[in-house]
Amino acid sequence: MGASNGSLIWRFQTDGEIHSTPAVVNGVVYFGSVDGSVYALRASDGSLLWRYQTRGSIVAWPVVMNQVVYIGSGDGDLYALKASDGSLLWRFQPGNQDFSTVTIADGTLYVCSGNYMYALNLNNGNEIRRYDLSGQGITRPEVVNGVIYAASWGEVYAVQANDSSILWRFERGGFGASKPLLIDGVIFIGGSTGLYALQASTGHLLWQFNGPVTSPAVYP
Repeated sequence: MGASNGSLIWRFQTDGEIHSTPAVVNGVVYFGSVDGSVYALRASDGSLLWRYQTRGSIVAWPVVMNQVVYIGSGDGDLYALKASDGSLLWRFQPGNQDFSTVTIADGTLYVCSGNYMYALNLNNGNEIRRYDLSGQGITRPEVVNGVIYAASWGEVYAVQANDSSILWRFERGGFGASKPLLIDGVIFIGGSTGLYALQASTGHLLWQFNGPVTSPAVYP
């Protein structure tokens, strides 16, 4: 749509609903659909460049880096696709049917699925390490200075990336969780019970805003 007036520029019809937030990189729009496909469209006119079919619905966001599209599917697999033509580079199969959107930090891919968070080799998808968080609905992690911050339904975690040790755990109750955001030593995380500000080094609660907050916190 036109940014200045909201006029329709083009429209593309998929075979299912779209819950995946698109990634726009180098004039190409990448996204997934509940029809199980990953799509790449030309941003200028909406024409289809390629389509890759998985075996499950896709609601996770794609992440595009170094000409590779990383995205998880409801079939239990995480896919790495060549951005130029959609060909499969590698597939990671942990056996769970839910995936967070991936995070890439320090040359490593992090993704949450089931009760676990995985660290994978970017080049081949081999598992480097897994972290047992024993939670449901684990969100997309935030990785800063060798520490991984993630949230599940009811808890927030800080995990040492290099040895899987849990530095701290904060119980907040409720369900649903947004992606953690780290600003000036403070972690912001939303959920059904409110928005929380936690000391990143200790997990100590600094303040809480009551009321459901499920979208990620944004800082300009």
